[in-house]
Amino acid sequence: MDSDGNLYTWGGGKTAQYNKGQCGHGNNTFLATAKRVDTLAHKRVEQVSCGGYHTLVMTDDKKLFAFGAGQFGECGAGDQKDKYIPT
Repeated sequence: MDSDGNLYTWGGGKTAQYNKGQCGHGNNTFLATAKRVDTLAHKRVEQVSCGGYHTLVMTDDKKLFAFGAGQFGECGAGDQKDKYIPT
């Protein structure tokens, strides 16, 4: 995250087995370098918490976004689906 509240992510695992969308770019592509999460560009990110396969983001207006693995409900959306963009 930069001083303007933009979120940057990278990594995610080089195979679909390990990449569940936890980078939040709309796909499960491995990223070798940091890339801004464009779907959150209109928000100011204040806090980030990352698990092995999912990411949680709190914005300055106290909205919580989750993305990544959802097999066990990690994203809190009430389902067991992977989220490839912040939801």
